Amino acid sequence: MKNKNLIALGASIALVLVLVLSGCGQTPSAPSTPSAPSTPSAPQVVTKTVEVEKTYRALNPTGIFIPVQTKALAPRLDTIDGKTLYVCQGEADPVIMPALYKALVAKYPKTKFLYYDVSSFGPSVPGTGGPATSTGLPEDPDILKKVQGVIRGNGW
Repeated sequence: MKNKNLIALGASIALVLVLVLSGCGQTPSAPSTPSAPSTPSAPQVVTKTVEVEKTYRALNPTGIFIPVQTKALAPRLDTIDGKTLYVCQGEADPVIMPALYKALVAKYPKTKFLYYDVSSFGPSVPGTGGPATSTGLPEDPDILKKVQGVIRGNGW
């Protein structure tokens, strides 16, 4: 297959060279002069090409920056023993987050974990979601006031 491509490429290059060289050897012919008309003709219209500067409209590829309010991160917990942590699956993988939750519960028995797993697009802010699929109970809207940390799973 490679040889066929090389042969085709070589033939194309040879053809271009033949066309270029045959065009270079020709001398331009003298322009023919029209014979004088026997009857008067209508005035000739002369067209003139004028170059106009073109204007193009384009969108800025960097986009429009909208100012956002930023907040400092909460300080790290020195330990999670005796703390209550909110675990929210969100749009994360429904295989990884339950396995992570079970591993955390087994590894940290002194820590209380509140698990919320939503099977569709979850809340953008933890603590504002609907019913939890594993418990069937509605999620507490004040959950962030009652926990000391959040583990949020994101997908995509």
